[in-house]
Amino acid sequence: MTTLCPTQNIASTFAIDLAITKTYQEHADSHPALREAAVLAEQFPAALLPLRETDSFAGRYQMEMATVTHHIGFLPQTQGSGCGYFCNETNLWADLEAAQLDAETETAVRAAVDFWRTEKTDAKIRAAYSPELAAMLPSDEWLTEAGPAFPLYRMAGSHLDYTKLIAYGIPGLRTHVSNRAQELQADGDKNGYASFTACAHVLETLSNCCIFYADQAAELAQNTSSENRENLLQLRSILLALPERAPHTAREALQLMYLYCTMSGANNFGRMDIYTGPLLLADLEHNRTTEERTIQQLCNLWELMAEANHETSARIVIGGEGRPDPVAADAFAALALEATYRAGLHLPQLSLRICAEQNPALYDRALDCLGAGRTFPILYNDDINIPSVMKAFNIPRTEAIHYVPYGCGEYVLADRSMGTPSGLINMLAVLDLTLRNGYEPNSHRQWGPQTGHLHEHKTFASLMTAYRKQVEFFIQALAEQEALEYQVCGEHACFCMHTMLYDDCIARGKAVFSGGLRYLGGTMESYGQVNTADALHAIRTLIYDEQSLDPHALLEAIDANFDGFEPLHHRLKQQTKYGNDEDNVDALAAEIHEHLCLFTQAQAKRVGLHNYLVVVINNSANTLLGRNTPASADGRMRGTAMANGNNPASGMDKKGVTAFLNSLLKMRTDIHAGAVQNMKFSKSIFSRQRPKLEVLLDTYFKNGGAQAMLTVVNPEDLIQAQKHPERYQSLIVRVGGFSARFVELDSDVQGEILARTLND
Repeated sequence: MTTLCPTQNIASTFAIDLAITKTYQEHADSHPALREAAVLAEQFPAALLPLRETDSFAGRYQMEMATVTHHIGFLPQTQGSGCGYFCNETNLWADLEAAQLDAETETAVRAAVDFWRTEKTDAKIRAAYSPELAAMLPSDEWLTEAGPAFPLYRMAGSHLDYTKLIAYGIPGLRTHVSNRAQELQADGDKNGYASFTACAHVLETLSNCCIFYADQAAELAQNTSSENRENLLQLRSILLALPERAPHTAREALQLMYLYCTMSGANNFGRMDIYTGPLLLADLEHNRTTEERTIQQLCNLWELMAEANHETSARIVIGGEGRPDPVAADAFAALALEATYRAGLHLPQLSLRICAEQNPALYDRALDCLGAGRTFPILYNDDINIPSVMKAFNIPRTEAIHYVPYGCGEYVLADRSMGTPSGLINMLAVLDLTLRNGYEPNSHRQWGPQTGHLHEHKTFASLMTAYRKQVEFFIQALAEQEALEYQVCGEHACFCMHTMLYDDCIARGKAVFSGGLRYLGGTMESYGQVNTADALHAIRTLIYDEQSLDPHALLEAIDANFDGFEPLHHRLKQQTKYGNDEDNVDALAAEIHEHLCLFTQAQAKRVGLHNYLVVVINNSANTLLGRNTPASADGRMRGTAMANGNNPASGMDKKGVTAFLNSLLKMRTDIHAGAVQNMKFSKSIFSRQRPKLEVLLDTYFKNGGAQAMLTVVNPEDLIQAQKHPERYQSLIVRVGGFSARFVELDSDVQGEILARTLND
């Protein structure tokens, strides 16, 4: 096992890469689960970052920045590097150029890269495509190529059973999986025996990581101030205790959760008030801590989460139905809100589920946080979401109450389901194909089915039929890709740390992606729906209703990016747009939304998943995809951002916030797995008109609003931040399904945020 002291030293980084590669190769003939356990023992603790003397928790790990602790390894998802076994070539080549390694080591690194090009999990997934699927999804480069649909390689969105982890502790869980392994061996189940034997080995690695950090805490304590010394010695005691027993305090529980979460790559923290609240109340009752000390410790934990920078993950869920001890849960939730207010960070993504049974002070404090310019908590309405999840996922209420958001707004069931988004569809690109008989001019590819050119459709109904056929063609491909991705991941690895903390893997004696998980589902990210509705409405009005626009002229204008077609561009921009409570265009948007969601939902049975659902979310992908998307009939220019989620296109909602919200409410919430609703308000409405805002939000939620992501900011601050970024390092904004420091965003993403309507 590698025993390197983790540093930012590039040579150490490559040593970890080579050790992992060697271990994988040495276990080529081993059961995949045992091979995985061996790889994780090389990866951890070697790749963990060291403690700092001010830390209250251990578990720093860097895989999302330009500088990483290793380029090769095993994780469920990595930014741009795939799922399972990965090799991040982009960072590796950059680091190799700067490393100045000796010739022998550099040769070994290059050989390792060659090895992983066919052995990493996403390469195995792509290699498993049928010729038909490969033709439908020919490219993985969604950031740089134009196209209607792309696969994504990741096992994302997991919320593990941290309640179980804390109740058992490391030794209890080790005994549990070891006993199950022996039972499976007695039954002659070699796969099950190997899988749960590997799980026990992984728990030994987790114990080693605790001891590794305990030694660091002891060393730091010898050379620091008395205040930090006491904290570090307490942390050392916690880390030494965790391999021996279950957590007794809230801090012990959070430490075990965070280190397990870090090593597992889950990157989401579940319903934290459920698994931490009872221990917190006991701590307070027995004077083991104070509320103020707990808040300070949570602020430190939040800082660790922000440094890890899993910007579209790092979810903490508080509030909502289904909590066994609401009083204890509310007590922790209040402190989590206070920590979020004080920390003022872009992570974690604190999410407050709203329900009648919880303390109303939580909602009031949430609005205080948002009014102060924090982008958290995100608000979720249980009255709408629980029935919607029941219907969309086809599950009983007893299961739906455990819904949790993840990523950029998707829903899964905590420790019960997986719904990783393994594909995306660009609806505006699909519309462009529809207008061109399925042909994509930039890549010179017949990408979609031949459904006729725009001028060949003599009625709008005929055009809509062609559009639906194009959409369905790509949805079928993405559904097949989702099921195939799970299949290959299950064959290639056990995902031990997920298997141990997901229902019903241990009981069934199967790994998480090999039949163990209770609900194996998938999701498909959709983008450009609103622009598509606006574009089709303009086409219907000008070409079919008024018959004032020649179809050929429209395509010429789109191809020219409206250069030389300025009058037509103006006409297109002036057509009624979604977001103004206008039924003619809103109804078309709802029709497009319903068709997309229902056809996607129908694919689950065909490809062998429990559910397969659309997520109408947007991170910055509405802007990133827009860069490669042609101009469109709604008047949007080539290369510019598309609308964010279910929201109107930037600046197109012109009739005020009530009309804007009314348009949102026309989209069904019970046929998908989450949608993003971004709302931007000025600071003055919170400081001077707070009662009006509360009435507005209350009406929105009562009328069917499922979720609200609020940004409270003055537009002048954003403008000044573009001019003087050094002065606005702490300015956090809501991008889509996640938040970020405004000054760290690309300029076109900044521009899209600035262009969103400000409600005042």
